[in-house]
Amino acid sequence: MTTLVIGGAASGKSEYAERLAETAHAAGRETPLWYIATMAAPDDESRDRVRKHRDRRAGKGYETVECPDGDALAAFAEQLDADAGTVVLLDDFGNLAANELFAPERVGEALEPMTDEQVTARVNPLVQSLEILHRKAGTLVLVTNDVFGDGPSDDPGVDNYLRCLAALDRMVAAFSDNVCEVTAGLADYIKGGEPV
Repeated sequence: MTTLVIGGAASGKSEYAERLAETAHAAGRETPLWYIATMAAPDDESRDRVRKHRDRRAGKGYETVECPDGDALAAFAEQLDADAGTVVLLDDFGNLAANELFAPERVGEALEPMTDEQVTARVNPLVQSLEILHRKAGTLVLVTNDVFGDGPSDDPGVDNYLRCLAALDRMVAAFSDNVCEVTAGLADYIKGGEPV
């Protein structure tokens, strides 16, 4: 079962996603509980956020794997054993999309207006890896950011990021069993229903 959790900054989306993963894991403790961390931490602020998330997960049985880009995500997805009880939590799409879009070798292209075809081509490898996880994991919980309140941007780099994230969200929502939006720690299910 795959659940896509959407929420704005400090909405409680990560905590809610962790509760879903931990509840699923509690039902079959003999299986792994994977946490896919997508944040690259190049500065003190980022490292502090990573530390805060690690502290919150401490002692709960998570095995953390760093997947800040599509190559690392694809490698993890391919090596994951297909096990009906395996629980995987990925937090979050915003970091993954930014890291892919603004990779040093591609940043020039990302700063110019992209066509719909370029956006799709950029996110397709991520979606393919997420579909593999969807097929292999017993429970897959995916976290994404709602950053669309301000609408399109005049900055091509920001606009490309928003378009890539939106495309990733749409494609993953299509195959997810459940999609929910978290506001103030409360989940509203848009597709499917709260997993039991």
